[in-house]
Amino acid sequence: MADRESPRYVILFATAVCVACAFVVSVAAVLLQPAQKANARLYMEKNVLLAAGLVKPTDKVGAKEVEAFFQKDVKARLVDLLTGELLLEDKRDARSYDQRAARADPGASHAAPPNGAGIGRIPDLAVAYFVMKDGKVDQVVIALEGLGMWGTVYGFMAIDKDGRTIRGLTYYDQKETPGLGGEIANPQWQALWVGRHVYDGEGLPKITVVKGAAGPPDKDPLRVDGMSGATITSNAITRLTQFWLSDFGYGKFLKRYGKGGGHMNPLVEVAEGDAHLQHA
Repeated sequence: MADRESPRYVILFATAVCVACAFVVSVAAVLLQPAQKANARLYMEKNVLLAAGLVKPTDKVGAKEVEAFFQKDVKARLVDLLTGELLLEDKRDARSYDQRAARADPGASHAAPPNGAGIGRIPDLAVAYFVMKDGKVDQVVIALEGLGMWGTVYGFMAIDKDGRTIRGLTYYDQKETPGLGGEIANPQWQALWVGRHVYDGEGLPKITVVKGAAGPPDKDPLRVDGMSGATITSNAITRLTQFWLSDFGYGKFLKRYGKGGGHMNPLVEVAEGDAHLQHA
């Protein structure tokens, strides 16, 4: 009978326990991965609905409600960021497309130009969420990301069918200081963006978070109130927003989207069973 107090027995027993625990953890991780991905997608899609104003922050929205919105009112499609074209012939499910993973894949992304938003690589393809009203495009939601003060900030911005007026904004993943830069997650601050313009008269992305207070959207459309005590985060939001609105991000697509009217070919939907995507 083995001596349970011998160093050899203790080492073998500890090794067996570690192997067994590692096996259990590995199996659990594999089994739970589909559920984790589904929950992550559900959380992101809830924030798409928030940015578009289809739901409110206080609404209790579950998987069934989100799916109902995406079956009826929201159409996710892939956009080629290099050309600004909607990928009409691409059969991949845009809702399942992992934009973050694509950004980290050298085969599915390209190097970003020097920028102040902390963006090193840009995915070749990105998701655009078309929000429908009476069978026509009413607004489009795009993804935003960039380096904040303490980490990467992720959010969504909804833009009107004119391609320049902000309809809504939300940040769903951020590590900014609570009560200071963390106010980017405050619905009251996000509401200050509604009605502002993303581009100036020359088509340049000039929307800016300023120090102090900005005027109302109709008189001061390119500026948003800054957050008290959070200058670094405010500047970071300006830089990342302007980057994704530029031609390096969604800019080329948004210009085509805003100028197309009801006859814009890139917004013609060819997926079986869907109505044509056209402007309202």
